[in-house]
Amino acid sequence: MTAAVHKGDETFSGTLTATGTADISGASVAVGARTVAADGALTLAAGDRLIALLSSTTGAKAATMTATHAGHHVKIVLQARAGGSYTIACTYAGSAGTATLDAAGEGIELMRIGTTWHALELTGGSTFA
Repeated sequence: MTAAVHKGDETFSGTLTATGTADISGASVAVGARTVAADGALTLAAGDRLIALLSSTTGAKAATMTATHAGHHVKIVLQARAGGSYTIACTYAGSAGTATLDAAGEGIELMRIGTTWHALELTGGSTFA
């Protein structure tokens, strides 16, 4: 399977093959995710379903919310953080604004309805203003 795993100071991204058991307790795991490198630019693509942001170390990085297609559903999760954040422009509970992911484990679930990205769920303490 394709996976992105972050546990402590160690990160793995790629094809994961295990024989026997693997201890991933306490790890953030995103299976089948497109992985964005540490501090990488986040630009949505039409085929995205799950995005794992490896980490954010400095500054706020605004996601590019491309006009993909109506009904597009995607979940974005921040795997680790050391000082920075990702911001995502969207509509939540009827209000336009920005969701912020600035701690490990925070995420957002989005759906494109018509021409607008709507946040369906904020997870792990992510915020919206």
